[in-house]
Amino acid sequence: MMVSRFQSLKAKFSSEVARDDEKEELARFVDCIMEKPEVKVIGAAKGPVGRVVHRMFAAARTRGRFTPAGNGGESALGEEAPTPATPTSSDFPPPEGREFILRTECPRPAPYSQVSPHRMYCVLTREEFRLSAAFSEDTAFH
Repeated sequence: MMVSRFQSLKAKFSSEVARDDEKEELARFVDCIMEKPEVKVIGAAKGPVGRVVHRMFAAARTRGRFTPAGNGGESALGEEAPTPATPTSSDFPPPEGREFILRTECPRPAPYSQVSPHRMYCVLTREEFRLSAAFSEDTAFH
């Protein structure tokens, strides 16, 4: 299964590349995506990987795979989903939700405590709202 997935990704990411440096970057991306759950896309949408991913989404959208079904043309956040006939519409599907992560370092519980890390995480979708927090504190000087 892993071999076929690797070959499929390799074929998709190497089919439309002309320059050798782009081929190397795309090969590294495919290797990383097979090993890690998250991979940074160097250059974002303007880099070689971003351009290939954008073309893949645009092709899928023109084939009708990302048309919202059963929700009245709205995304999960209550926004109107763009129609493929609109020339200014995005090639990407509407978002299913939004995530917010707040990370900070500050002294806790007192101003003279040692600085420690804190994290808050929030997920907003049409159906739910989840909030989690992780706080740490200096226990040596109470």
